[in-house]
Amino acid sequence: MTNAESRPGFICIHVAEQGLPVCLVEHSTPINERDSGWGFYCGADGHEDGELRITNLERFRNLDPDLPHLLDPVPEGSIAWRSAKDKPWVVESSEGESSEATTN
Repeated sequence: MTNAESRPGFICIHVAEQGLPVCLVEHSTPINERDSGWGFYCGADGHEDGELRITNLERFRNLDPDLPHLLDPVPEGSIAWRSAKDKPWVVESSEGESSEATTN
């Protein structure tokens, strides 16, 4: 486990509590040394604060076998998304560039 993975990130309740697949991953600049900057979401628009939970990234490893492989190709300021669990990940940089993520 890397140092970043031992720090907390956000996860939406739809993934954490309802079992929906992660379809959106955000890697923001951490706000302090305790923050990972990571967010894992179902892909729905406009999550309210009450729909988010804070948890260690270690937990995300168990949600989907592809998620640990996204930690490297999604640099700070970027997002990764997919239209469904069985679809490929697309990584979009903060500069607007897109590429398909290799997760195997």
